[in-house]
Formats: sequence, C-alpha cells, structure tokens
Amino acid sequence: MKGLSIKKSTVAKKLRKEFTNILQQDILEPEQINLKNVLDKYDEIAKNIETSLQMGMTEYSIPKNVEIIESYKTPDTIEGVRAVLTWNALEPENQIVPPEKINMLKLDCPSPDDPRLEALKESQPDKYDAIMRVVFKRDSDNSTQLDFSRFGFSAIAIPKGVERIPEYLLPFIDYKAMVNNNLTNGYILLESLGVMIEEVNTVKYKSNIVSI
Repeated sequence: MKGLSIKKSTVAKKLRKEFTNILQQDILEPEQINLKNVLDKYDEIAKNIETSLQMGMTEYSIPKNVEIIESYKTPDTIEGVRAVLTWNALEPENQIVPPEKINMLKLDCPSPDDPRLEALKESQPDKYDAIMRVVFKRDSDNSTQLDFSRFGFSAIAIPKGVERIPEYLLPFIDYKAMVNNNLTNGYILLESLGVMIEEVNTVKYKSNIVSI
C-alpha cells in the first residue's frame, strides 16, 4: 500500500483511512470481490464529504503545503498562495505565515457581482470589503499586491488548528469540486477492478462502464 495515492499526505487523513478500509476489507481480504458493495461505499463517501462540509467540518478539506510566497516565480497562479492570502485578509487575527501546512477549500464565486457577496455585504460588511479588496482588487491602494482577480473567489486556506469552517464561507464552497477532488485520490482502486474512469476538463469521474 505504501506507494498508493490513497496514502499520500495530500489526501485528507479521514479519507486515507476510508480508502484503506475499502482496499483491505472489500478488495484484498474477500475470496470474491463484490463490486457493487465497493461502488456503494464510494457513493456513501461522496455523500459524507458533502454533508460534512455543509456542517462546517474541516475533515474533508484538502491538505496542502504552501512555501514562502517569494519562492514562487508566479505566486498569483498558485492556488495555495491565493488561498492563504484570502484567508489572511478575512481573518487577520489568525493569519497563516508560510511556509506552512494548510487545509484548503475550493470555492465557486468567480464574479464580484455574485448575489452571495451582496448578502455577505449586508451581514458582514468587513468580510465583503476584504474580498473585494484582496480578491477582486476593488478599492485597493496597494499596487504591489498580487492580482489574482481573474481567478475570482475560488479558494481559501484554513489553518491546521481550526476545526470549524467559518459560517460565512459555507455558501461559497464548491461542493461538487470538493467531492470530486477527494474521490479522485481513490479512483486507483476502482481502476484496478475494471471500472472506467473518465476525465473531463482535467476532472476525473467514475463511469458506469466496467471492463471485463
């Protein structure tokens, strides 16, 4: 198991355990593999990921290492860097100082005119202002600040010691992307059983096609 992608540090710890259990209990140990049971467990994991994130838990966030920002040639293109800078702007009292290990969430807010941002403006104007300033470069007087506005509000880092996602971030989470990102790490097990994995725009999905 040592070299398998399911054991890498870039896989959430809870997910590593779940994939390892499937490998041991449903693939290696049985005399005959029940493919339906394996697929059902993947579907259950997908539901658990989405439910956990909706409840504000960080157990299925994406582990990443972020180096010193100056070490990157084009730091604005690095998702982890953008995620850290966004968190620091929103949570200045609990800043992340690279190099650091972080948990990351993918968000789906590409436009500054998104209705969810308008709602945030009403409920937490300071958070709204921080997003506009750092992410979308509006009303920013710092010309040296990295400009990653073309990526939108697409990622945010969570410090390792934080176990709950701030509630104001929950409406912005890209739940589909988070599920896909987490499940991709375990598709190697399905491929070994003949399940076809399709890739669309660099995103992998399990299909309902099984090679015999």
